[in-house]
Amino acid sequence: MPRTYAHLKKLYINNGGIEKIATGPGCRVMVRQVAEKMKAHAEGISPEDEGVYKTSFRVKLHIRRDWPHDSPYRAARVCADLANVAPHAIIVERGVQVTGPKGGVQRRNQFRVLGKTLVAFRAAHRGSKR
Repeated sequence: MPRTYAHLKKLYINNGGIEKIATGPGCRVMVRQVAEKMKAHAEGISPEDEGVYKTSFRVKLHIRRDWPHDSPYRAARVCADLANVAPHAIIVERGVQVTGPKGGVQRRNQFRVLGKTLVAFRAAHRGSKR
């Protein structure tokens, strides 16, 4: 069967239509589903403590208008933030610095829960086995 080709002289993109898709209810559902999976993963790898840290993960959806960076038209899209609102969350994530007997500084108890979650989901998205 012979192949047929279509040649386009110009391609016009309807930015308003793309924006409606990227901020619509379908995208909101998909973004929330991925964020909730990330939340479950973060809760699963959280260190065992009194439970305050593990139960303090929050997902928040919002609209961003900063893409593409080099375009005068900034398309809106749905994004999600995954955060931990526990008072000691930064200590669990980044650890504490301890000065050794010879004056050297070491970082201890750095669990990097959110960082590891982000790395795991980026690797899964790219198909990598990192």
